[in-house]
Amino acid sequence: MASLQCLMSLNLCPHQPALRLHGFGQRRSSTTGLIFRVKCESRGSSYVDREAKGNEKKLKILVAGGGIAGLVFGLAAKRSGFDVKVFEKDLTAVRGEGRERGPIQLLSSALGLLEAIDKDVAREIMGAGHVTGDRNCGLADGRSGEWFVKFDFLTPAILKGIPITQMICRMELQRLLLNAVGEDVVINNSKVVDFANDANKVTVFLDNGQQYEGDLLVGADGLRSTVRSKLFGAHEPNYSNFICYTGVAEFDPQHLPHFGYKVFLGRNQFFVAADIGKGRLQWYAFVKEARQSPVSPTGIHLISHDNSNCTFINST
Repeated sequence: MASLQCLMSLNLCPHQPALRLHGFGQRRSSTTGLIFRVKCESRGSSYVDREAKGNEKKLKILVAGGGIAGLVFGLAAKRSGFDVKVFEKDLTAVRGEGRERGPIQLLSSALGLLEAIDKDVAREIMGAGHVTGDRNCGLADGRSGEWFVKFDFLTPAILKGIPITQMICRMELQRLLLNAVGEDVVINNSKVVDFANDANKVTVFLDNGQQYEGDLLVGADGLRSTVRSKLFGAHEPNYSNFICYTGVAEFDPQHLPHFGYKVFLGRNQFFVAADIGKGRLQWYAFVKEARQSPVSPTGIHLISHDNSNCTFINST
């Protein structure tokens, strides 16, 4: 028996004999929660297309979901020589439907991984981003604005020789990844609604009635994942008891704060500000609220919660 965590780290060659995973089970540990176990054995095949006169057949990987995770995995599989297909229910959502959809922070470790997958794509992504890891980042008092703790993102990146943490527009990141993977690999209007597997293959069923067969299925289909639900059972997401309000504030560059990102902590609420480049600051306000609470479209609700004496929060 091998733990699923170990299997996740396997480095498979696209032409090696395929593996069959079966005997899936789970148990609960008092220290680590659920532990999933599967049995792994060789199919006993050299995985060669006999009719191709010696040409080896590539392992075919199917990916459910074309968000950031699905696209990065698809790019890695493609660059590693696998035959890969990514199924995405709506590429307009991946492209942001013409809207910016906010930034995402790429830590040095993530950028280092992207470089290992494809240096040219990583270079494009870093060119579109805004470095924040060379400035103060961390947690602060929500009333005074004084720092509680600062995170050093710069030193580890320099020591390990990997890029410095940066911010990038989420839609720009997905656009660059989509272009790199290729729209011939990413199939639009194709939501995975079910799958079936046997000793020889896995078959995915799409909501448009189409079916695809492959050797491996990767679930990257989000919060309410079809793949995860079928493997582990359906579970509704747990509400965090916080509602998030967000927006973008524009500054004269000379008046921008001298930090990369700063989390202002308060009781049952916290405020996050991040420099996203081009004189813009992305802010997030997390307020503890019951799930049934109405969400106000104006700033009045936030002002009623804010008892901060911090000039920066009040001005933002």
